[in-house]
Amino acid sequence: MIKPGSSAKHRKQKVKSSVEPRQTTVTARLSGQGAMLEELRTVLPVIRPLSARDDARRAIVQENVLRRPSVTSRRKIFEKLSVRYFQVDAPLAVARLVQGIQTVQEPLQSGLLAYTMLLWNDALVFLLGCEWLALKLAGPPYNAETADIEAELGRLSERILQVRKWALATRRKVATNYLNLLRDCGYATGTARKRLRRPFIAPDVVLFGAQLIVGGGEPASRILEHALFMAMGLSIEEVIGAFTELRKQGRVDFAIQGGMMHLTILGKVISR
Repeated sequence: MIKPGSSAKHRKQKVKSSVEPRQTTVTARLSGQGAMLEELRTVLPVIRPLSARDDARRAIVQENVLRRPSVTSRRKIFEKLSVRYFQVDAPLAVARLVQGIQTVQEPLQSGLLAYTMLLWNDALVFLLGCEWLALKLAGPPYNAETADIEAELGRLSERILQVRKWALATRRKVATNYLNLLRDCGYATGTARKRLRRPFIAPDVVLFGAQLIVGGGEPASRILEHALFMAMGLSIEEVIGAFTELRKQGRVDFAIQGGMMHLTILGKVISR
């Protein structure tokens, strides 16, 4: 049984509690830009969790914190950032992301929080994480090149019509920006060739992933084996270890008994 916070129903909420499912339509969003972490980190100090999307729009379009030359270019950059981190139909996830990144001390963990949100909001990043990155992280050290991702996109094109329609130039841009995304979020080092690595993923990041899964209306039975954690490069044992640590911190009620898992997310919740 998973409960997003037992006291939530007794509180006057700030953000509507509704299902916020993972995005499942594959797009060529990465052909334009990658993770956009620099833009996100520039905006974060001037936005609030509960009004993050509106605050981000004002900061980018009206106040021009990203220093773009025209209103049109500011609107475009906001839209690109929005589909990655400020989805209009996912206010709870957005609030938790902003609160998490503003609270975390280490840049690596903030990048991993951003990567977790990208997995949830970009179906292609999710697929590549599950079917390519997870396998590479589980194996010996690997130096990734653009050609590796282009080959993986070719494989995906056999069953995904959207990818099949992309021009070779589009696939190349997607591949380049995906590897840059991995580097920026903490999964690789290097420039032209990216040396993949398994970063330490703090319990806070695992908790955010669990909140996305629960908030997406997915069944409790899937939490430990959910593909989101696979795409993050985590094993089931590592997920269990993170929840065990969160239990010690008093942030979750977690137990596994007779093959059944119990998880309740405790503490202050963001809700209406």
